[in-house]
Amino acid sequence: MKKNYTISIPVETFWKRYLPLGALLCCISAVCAIFIVDRIILPRIVNVDKGIVTVPKVTSLSLEEARQVLYKAGLRANIQGREYSDKLKKDAIISQTPLADEQIDTRERRGVMIVVSKGSEVCAVPTVNDMNEYQARREILRTGFDIGKVTYKFSDEVVKDMIITLAPPSGSTTSREVPVDITVSKGAEPTSTQMPNVIGDILSSAQKQIEDAGLTLGSIKTQKNQSASAGSVISQSVAPGSTVLFGGKVDLIVAAGN
Repeated sequence: MKKNYTISIPVETFWKRYLPLGALLCCISAVCAIFIVDRIILPRIVNVDKGIVTVPKVTSLSLEEARQVLYKAGLRANIQGREYSDKLKKDAIISQTPLADEQIDTRERRGVMIVVSKGSEVCAVPTVNDMNEYQARREILRTGFDIGKVTYKFSDEVVKDMIITLAPPSGSTTSREVPVDITVSKGAEPTSTQMPNVIGDILSSAQKQIEDAGLTLGSIKTQKNQSASAGSVISQSVAPGSTVLFGGKVDLIVAAGN
């Protein structure tokens, strides 16, 4: 006759000891299973480690194309610098680090350092004589040159705000490292101007207003004046608001110090 055996476990011991231990063993088994599948089985099936990426070739591509190629590979482009190149046009990729076909772990790094071409160092200075100052500046910068000294002068032939000359001149070939100086027209030189009121102003301010009006500062004399602060203008040889010949001289009397 078959005997039946019964294992008796106290309820309190079951809930406090055996159930937590069983749950812990299940969790450990699940973690081990996931690790084995992710690190051993799957890489063998697909023959690739999901953290390792083969760097694509981006040299000779444009900067925008290189960014798109690297993005699709899960990488990003970091511009290391820009250099002149006689072989590659502006914004093309000269070099990359890491090199093409090298493998990198994207869990450690995702950036690919690239050097971007500034185009040929030698270039023709653009022709901007039919442009205004704003348009000329944009065109000069677009071709890779820097803006040098900007001078404004009167011209009877060139309309106000239009370009008179460039230095180096338009059409000449030179290094992009050479800044381009611009001379801008102030329009035809006026024959007359209006005298500003500089009484009460300090000498430096009065001189600036006179020169801005197209006049020339003449003699400066000092005179004691109890009601005016030292260094301020108390009299001017040309009445404020009067029309005078352009370039005319203006004499001033300035209050003397105590």
